[in-house]
Amino acid sequence: MPNAEGSVDLIAEIGHVEPPILADGLPEEIGGIPEPDPTYFKLDKFPHSDKPFNLELKKINYNMPDYSWEEDAYVFDKNGLDVVPVSKKTAAAAPPERRYRRVANCCECKQPIYEDGKTRYHRNGKRDRNGERNFYYCDNCAPKFAACGCCGHNFLTAELQYEHCPYCIEDAPNRYIEAYHTKVEQVIEKKGEPRDQLFFGVELEYASGRLGLDTLIVRNLVRDFAKLKKDRSIVLNGVEYAGFEIVSCPCSAEVHAALWDNFFANVPETAIPNESCGMHVHVSRVRVGDLQIAKIMMMIHDKKNRGYIEAIAERASGHHNNFHDPRPVCEAKEGGFYMPRDRHSALNLNNRNTIEFRIFASTKVRASFLKNIEFCRAIMKFTGMGEYSIGQIQDFAVFAEYVKRNAKIYPNLWEFMRGNPVFARLNIAK
Repeated sequence: MPNAEGSVDLIAEIGHVEPPILADGLPEEIGGIPEPDPTYFKLDKFPHSDKPFNLELKKINYNMPDYSWEEDAYVFDKNGLDVVPVSKKTAAAAPPERRYRRVANCCECKQPIYEDGKTRYHRNGKRDRNGERNFYYCDNCAPKFAACGCCGHNFLTAELQYEHCPYCIEDAPNRYIEAYHTKVEQVIEKKGEPRDQLFFGVELEYASGRLGLDTLIVRNLVRDFAKLKKDRSIVLNGVEYAGFEIVSCPCSAEVHAALWDNFFANVPETAIPNESCGMHVHVSRVRVGDLQIAKIMMMIHDKKNRGYIEAIAERASGHHNNFHDPRPVCEAKEGGFYMPRDRHSALNLNNRNTIEFRIFASTKVRASFLKNIEFCRAIMKFTGMGEYSIGQIQDFAVFAEYVKRNAKIYPNLWEFMRGNPVFARLNIAK
């Protein structure tokens, strides 16, 4: 019935009305529903419609940026003039009991989750393990789940290994170990500006008993400066392709000394530098002539130096790093790459832009890794100087004295030689 002012008093017409709520019930800790404000339900018209007011519950669709749902609800504005859905615009104006929304049911325990400031909800990751988006977890269940660091899907924390899910681990070798002929220098730019213009590219090989997980871990450690590649020569328990080689972009020696710190501090225990694994160092051919290449070949392949080369390489001569058999210096003619031969030699000259030193064993020790790079740098500088004759080049004692005089440039190489009994006969420690 209209009142004196011509408005319809809903309270007088239909008696006391409990305000509808947005869910079947509220959490126990909220403590019930406060007594409604009678003036809150006095409506005389809709400002945007001439339709009569209907107090029956209706379906209201809530569309938010992150989620949407449908509920039975009426929501009134502060002045009682309109019927509007709960949103950021109206939540502040609604009475306290109307500000609580049921976001969803917990995906684990299936209990309702309310956005009430007390019962929080979590959205860990982009998808669940079945690929579905927007999965929610209550406070009690959220600690059981975490997002995979690779794909972002939600998994039980017990299913994750080093923050990676089983599916990403299984697929990692196919996704992240690239073909053998991939040219890393075409994908990652060289780093550093060496004064001597010598850049070094490293190939570091590892076998692995858990190839998928090791692939993900190592890739994350070296992704800014290296790629993982396949290599058939890496064998574990008689199985080929049982690992990967880490191939770096060309870098100066100083840059290499800084880039690999995090890798050697966190390299997985299951990445194994076994007897099938080696370390190869590519050195740029800038200002390297045929005579210098011949000097390097004579120094490495001289039978008097075999013990010293083997000690520095930390492995014996073999099929993949042959420095035992003599090599004719005529192969250095025109840089060596015009006379292709088996690259499985101590010194591979088949590449037009680099000289590859293949003598070294793979390693998980930073000092040994840097020692190998410093040896290549030292031998390039030593053979490139005009002050030494060919006879002196073949005398390893002369080379050892050169390293000693330049110990600040080759600190890891010098420490290795000074402390190794193989070099004691050279009297370099005095």
